[in-house]
Amino acid sequence: MSWDASPTWSGYIFQGEVALCKAIEVINCVENLPDDYCLKIEEEEDFSLHEIDKQIFQVKAYTKHNYTKYKEAWGDMMRRYPANCERNYLILHKEDVDCDSFGEIIEKDKLTSNVISGIYTLNNVCTKLDDEIKKLLIANHINLVDADIALKRNFCCEKIYQSIKKRHQNKTPESICLNSIKKWILEDSSLALTEEIVWYEATKIFFDNIRVGIEHYDISDPNDKIKIEKLNLAINELEKLSIQETNKLLDEHLLPHKRLDKNNLRATSMDLINSATIKNVIQNAIKKIQLAPIYKTLQYIKANDDSTRYQLIVHNEDFDLEDIASKIDFQKHCELINNQPVSKDIDYFVTQSLEKNKEEVKKHLEKVTEVPSDYKEDEEASLNLEEKKQFAFRTIENTIIDLNGEL
Repeated sequence: MSWDASPTWSGYIFQGEVALCKAIEVINCVENLPDDYCLKIEEEEDFSLHEIDKQIFQVKAYTKHNYTKYKEAWGDMMRRYPANCERNYLILHKEDVDCDSFGEIIEKDKLTSNVISGIYTLNNVCTKLDDEIKKLLIANHINLVDADIALKRNFCCEKIYQSIKKRHQNKTPESICLNSIKKWILEDSSLALTEEIVWYEATKIFFDNIRVGIEHYDISDPNDKIKIEKLNLAINELEKLSIQETNKLLDEHLLPHKRLDKNNLRATSMDLINSATIKNVIQNAIKKIQLAPIYKTLQYIKANDDSTRYQLIVHNEDFDLEDIASKIDFQKHCELINNQPVSKDIDYFVTQSLEKNKEEVKKHLEKVTEVPSDYKEDEEASLNLEEKKQFAFRTIENTIIDLNGEL
């Protein structure tokens, strides 16, 4: 099973990055950019560039060649825009395309010139973007270090991401003036890290890693097919979330043990989300738990008398409660999670390796929840003593057993 730039996050990201890169290439080639030069997202195929002539692009990010899909995309594009056939392009992630493998197809003579294979890839597109941004900056007598160029790249990518999300949610295509993109790079993008960029980067890491390795499954194997279908369904459902809903999923549900410091974004965002843990916890849960989660929160509800709730979190820490320093860290850890709204409804936070029962967690929260000795019930400034569920930590392995009813 491989991936293309169809409705999945990874596809949207690659499609947007390629579109942005092609747009900046045009900006760098035209000295006095006319105001009517623009980039259109998903109005004509995946994207189109409107200059003196119009260029139309389909993007496929398959990690293994899929000539059936290539042929379909090429044929559809050529039939929809026959008058533009000289400037209709198919961009493929995978290199070494064999044009003969397309078989009999419309406009076959243009395959060698209009199929762009292995030039814009999942691995190099960010580097190509940085190179084009750097070229534009130097032409305008601006010299920046690589880290600052990356900030400008992510600022622009986040803007394109917003456009793609809007397109899929309200079905309204958006035209982006190339002069606006030029202004994003030269004027609008601050060299300070912003929360929007932090969450964009975290979202990209999340979706990249929730699908990692899926191309190695064999769709002809019944067990692999089930895993592929479950991961595809999850990614499609998660992709439907708005930007605000996606940020909330990450911030409040998957990362209740992490907090961004708005005054120190760079330091607190560095280890915000761990790639391997997304695969080990989130992907494993989706593949192996028979129940479907609530996708908006990535919670599982066990169908028992208590409706036990399990919340997946991107968590790979462990604590030795025999060691005083580690014990203090665990207490702070529990306090941080206890202070998040999600904690009031959750029985188990699902981790990579941390397993602590409710009594152990409760013992370390007593300092937070105990009532002061001088507290009086009729005081005007009463304490918030709303009762919460007592939560515990459960490993992903034990959670799979719990929810699949194997205990």
